[in-house]
Amino acid sequence: MASRFLVLMALDARMTFSPKCDQYSFQFPTVSLSFCEFTGSRMAVLAGFSEGWAIEAVVEETDIDLAIRKTNDFLELLLSSVSFHSGLGMPKAKLILVYDITKGEEKRFFRQYFYDRIFSEPASVNLERLKGDVKKILTGSDQESNRILRAIRWFRKGLFHDDPLDQFLAFWHGLESLNSPLARKFGIEKKATTRIERTCPLCNKTYFDLIDSKGGIAELFEKTNVDPVMKRKINHIRNAISHGFQDVTSLYGPAIEVLPAVSRLLYQGISFVLDLAPNKSVFQNLERASPIKIGDFYFLEVFLLKSDEAALGKAGFHPYFLQIEANTETSEGKIVAKPTFRPFVDCAYQVYATGVSGRNIDLTVNGTS
Repeated sequence: MASRFLVLMALDARMTFSPKCDQYSFQFPTVSLSFCEFTGSRMAVLAGFSEGWAIEAVVEETDIDLAIRKTNDFLELLLSSVSFHSGLGMPKAKLILVYDITKGEEKRFFRQYFYDRIFSEPASVNLERLKGDVKKILTGSDQESNRILRAIRWFRKGLFHDDPLDQFLAFWHGLESLNSPLARKFGIEKKATTRIERTCPLCNKTYFDLIDSKGGIAELFEKTNVDPVMKRKINHIRNAISHGFQDVTSLYGPAIEVLPAVSRLLYQGISFVLDLAPNKSVFQNLERASPIKIGDFYFLEVFLLKSDEAALGKAGFHPYFLQIEANTETSEGKIVAKPTFRPFVDCAYQVYATGVSGRNIDLTVNGTS
């Protein structure tokens, strides 16, 4: 059975609507969105920036994560439309908190996100190896160096993006930049033709298609022993994103699944062209290539014990927890966090769980009072 959730997000953008009013509302199927501008308020404390837009979504869904996903889908549609309408870029909104506002519930699930990056993974860099890599890029021909540089830039963008489809496209663009250098490296033609056997669904007869592909990339798949099933998944997602024959939201899960493989393929391609031995630690990090970066945020989950959904927060605001401290220590090889919070909640509550994006870390709520 569906519940009602309130999702609170913040947008760090300068934007005006006309005609001007205090709140701007947009109604979608099963989701209502409202925008309200803020400056130097409690919302600024939660958002982490001094002014912007508070976005409230009321969503009908069966669980909290589906409510967040649905809010994101419709908000991305709206912000993309704003960009199209104005010709200006719109940043991604920051998720602040979400909680159950179904009428009459005695026990309401609540989750709040914190973004101070106390658990983020530091980049470990060998200085001599880094200098050697840069030198190899710069000592090639201008055309080859430009292609390798573009591939490395796409590699970086793929790791940095927070949308799995953008990540996939960045990695694939990097591979396309490398096609010519890879073809020269492997001693093959830049363009390859593959003979593929097919079966007619109407008459059940066998026939053959001749498919053109980029020779360097095709050979890289072979050289790196990419699993045939994974190769088909990568090609399917590339075609689906590029040619638009599949609903975008249905591609998020499959894209996240193949991100480690396609990012690893680009890394190996760059290594082949530069005659570099691949770094095992890079392979380990690429296994976690996803839109959710390691340690980017952590969250607090509680149950709010109040049947009146209109009386959960204080002074007419949403219930929330203000982080006072976020101390960390290492115990038996694990990072243990002991954040301290001050609750701004107008009812009793029970701490349910805590967690950190992309990592298994013991997160202990210390002195939530």
